[in-house]
Amino acid sequence: PMAFTGNSNISVTAYTAFAVAKAVSGAWSTIWTENLPLLTAIEEAGTNFNTAEIKGGTVMQIPVAGDRLTTPTAGVADANELTPDTLSVTNGFSGASYYIAHYRAHTNYRASEQFIAENGGLGNFLQGKAEQVVSDIRQQWEDDAATSTVDSRTKIMGYRYALSTSNSPGGISQATDTQWQAHVKTSAGTFGLNLIDDQVDAITAEGKGMPDLILAGISGSSNMFGKIRTAIGPTAERLVNPNGKPVKYGLTGIQYLGALVALDNKAATGEINVLSTKSWYVHLPKKPVAHEPVMIPGTDARTQAFTLFTSLGTSDPSRNAGITGIT
Repeated sequence: PMAFTGNSNISVTAYTAFAVAKAVSGAWSTIWTENLPLLTAIEEAGTNFNTAEIKGGTVMQIPVAGDRLTTPTAGVADANELTPDTLSVTNGFSGASYYIAHYRAHTNYRASEQFIAENGGLGNFLQGKAEQVVSDIRQQWEDDAATSTVDSRTKIMGYRYALSTSNSPGGISQATDTQWQAHVKTSAGTFGLNLIDDQVDAITAEGKGMPDLILAGISGSSNMFGKIRTAIGPTAERLVNPNGKPVKYGLTGIQYLGALVALDNKAATGEINVLSTKSWYVHLPKKPVAHEPVMIPGTDARTQAFTLFTSLGTSDPSRNAGITGIT
């Protein structure tokens, strides 16, 4: 007899996993717009998002020039115009290397779930699976990016790791190469806009441009974003006669000294970070790799893996500053 074709509209065993993978891919495009403000700012700038060199398949490589010519530029006396200069040799070229971390997530399909899908629950079932995968990978990326610990093959670098004077972001020692140090102020004490002013000025004095992102922490009763809003509100807002209509009052979008002020809900108590997004690089594919589902041995269920290779790094910690211990 001929092979039985059946009703393809309800035979989901071959298509359920594919549909979930497709849903995950569609949802993935929003991952960075819902993530850390730093990631969002880098992506929106369109400069250092997926642009760094991927070397050897294990690291993201960012070229760094850290020194002057071996024979510095010098004035020439008239009498020495025919005297050859001492020629320079290549000097100060290096690179910051950040591990490309390997993340993996799984979703499973039990026989009972496929039975439910076959009987009208397909849409909710697939959407739920997709949202769970995206949410879990996003949460892990966000948690790791917000840390102050070094990168590895199993974790991206936390951006706070670079906000130091004694770590080695990208494999370059901040203790040895002091120009690789970030600007750091600890035990800052009572909040005042001068704390931010000082760091903005210090970064600008590097001669590489002004910072463009201020991450203001909120942790329990410690609300640095609220303190900034309160400090600039009286001069930034104007109350006008509303002709009997309700007055719209209160800042919702804040820029200070040309930098976007964003709320950081993963900050430590009393923390504000002043960052230059052009000094940060992100390698983040547009979607994770969805592998073919396979049977779980000894069961009637299947499992499907999703893989993501990603990295976060900086080309110049000195264009960034961390302020902690604000009260």
